[in-house]
Amino acid sequence: MDELIYASATELAQAIRARAIFQRRCRECKGYFGIEAIDSRKVDEKVYETKTETRIERIYRNTYRCMFCGDTNTINEHEYERIPTE
Repeated sequence: MDELIYASATELAQAIRARAIFQRRCRECKGYFGIEAIDSRKVDEKVYETKTETRIERIYRNTYRCMFCGDTNTINEHEYERIPTE
């Protein structure tokens, strides 16, 4: 799978609100071109606490549409965050 320009699902969700278009390969027409992010929803969040840190895992279900052929694709993407315990 090709890498997204955005570093995290949170950045992607913010970009979706702005109707962002980024470069990715379409699975239907196989071309490299603009893919529009049309939907992003947080489907799960897990919190793990240890003695030294708190880990948060968020799962987003993101939907993309090819700007040329119109094919849509839905992908679950993970975001991880670590917060040190003081």
